[in-house]
Amino acid sequence: MAAYVHDLNSSHAEQSFCSPYIGLHVFIAWALATGLARRAIELVPPPLQTAVIDEVKQQDQPPPPPPPQMERRRFEVRA
Repeated sequence: MAAYVHDLNSSHAEQSFCSPYIGLHVFIAWALATGLARRAIELVPPPLQTAVIDEVKQQDQPPPPPPPQMERRRFEVRA
């Protein structure tokens, strides 16, 4: 028959393992009771508001007319 041996160090290890989790839960309960969570949410800035701006399209204008071509006329002078 095996004898049950109680290790005294294991209870200390279990306590040190569980105490941060218990402390975290106590802190969360305290924060909710004092309204700390609501104040923290009020400090968060509101979301950014954006708007889509349509790009202004430039109307394609026809090119300017070409300059008029002047004809050179030859005049003959008779004497």
